[in-house]
Order: sequence, then structure tokens, then C-alpha cells
Amino acid sequence: MRVEGEAGHRWIEKQVKKGTLRIHLGRFQVRALRTALAKRIEIGETEAFLFFGGPSMKDSWINGYVDVGILPAGQISGLVKDILSVKEVIREMVG
Repeated sequence: MRVEGEAGHRWIEKQVKKGTLRIHLGRFQVRALRTALAKRIEIGETEAFLFFGGPSMKDSWINGYVDVGILPAGQISGLVKDILSVKEVIREMVG
């Protein structure tokens, strides 16, 4: 499946709402969108390193073919629960 334009943005928003998962890549791990491929990797059906880098990365990240590569989503994106103002963040940090 290829995503692009407005439909692509809607697809990404939908995936973000589903949450993320951690994919182990040997010595490090990546937080990724919860796609069908990511779920297959998570349950051990296939190896992550086959889909991170090279042609898979270019096809998924650049060309929009979301089923052929891991789609990283940032290390903390799955942990965000609230959208706070700067004032609220500072108040929370300082106490």
C-alpha cells in the first residue's frame, strides 16, 4: 500500500492513534508505528533487520510504501498522554 498526499496524512494520523511498539534491532531498539509489518516483527514472524535500512527504508520513508519497511515514530511518541502548555510543563518540572 502506498500513502501520499492528504490520504497519506490521514493514514499516518490513524496509525499514531493506534500507538507505537518497540522493535529490537540487535544492540538498539526503535519505536515504530503499529503497522501490520511491525506487528509481524513483534511476534517473531519475521526479522526486523530485514526491513530497516537499504531499499526497504527508501521505499517506506521516501516513496510511501508503508508495508515494506519499519516506520520509526520517535522514542517518546508512544508515551505522550497529555498536551501541556509551556507554563504547565515548567510548573510540573519546578514544582
